[in-house]
Amino acid sequence: MLNELERNLQDAMSVTRNIYNEPFILAGGGAVEMAVGKILSEKAKSITGVHQWPYKAIQKALEVIPRTLIQNCGGDTIRTLTALRAKHATTSADNKTWGINGETGELADISKLGIWEPLSVKLQAYKTAVE
Repeated sequence: MLNELERNLQDAMSVTRNIYNEPFILAGGGAVEMAVGKILSEKAKSITGVHQWPYKAIQKALEVIPRTLIQNCGGDTIRTLTALRAKHATTSADNKTWGINGETGELADISKLGIWEPLSVKLQAYKTAVE
């Protein structure tokens, strides 16, 4: 019992440290992955030859997050992911927070649903994935 309390306290202290060091949040639901993927795709178009491959590979890997959310909700993966790509392809700043509603598997403005993720968690996940 005491070990469990110690572990819970350690977890709470780590969360507090992360929030203090990186007090920023990002939209969840795959919105960030799609927005970053769009930027990487545009960068890949400006580069020729094999040097564009890493950008394309990471962009494709980032799309796994919204695809998995759609699949887990029983949604139509191809249509919904295509619609999400189209939403992020427009230049409107409002479209950067569009992602997948984790309950319905449909497109939604994630910021209006209040689905947020800590920046520190995203950064660590990206660093670990690229290493």
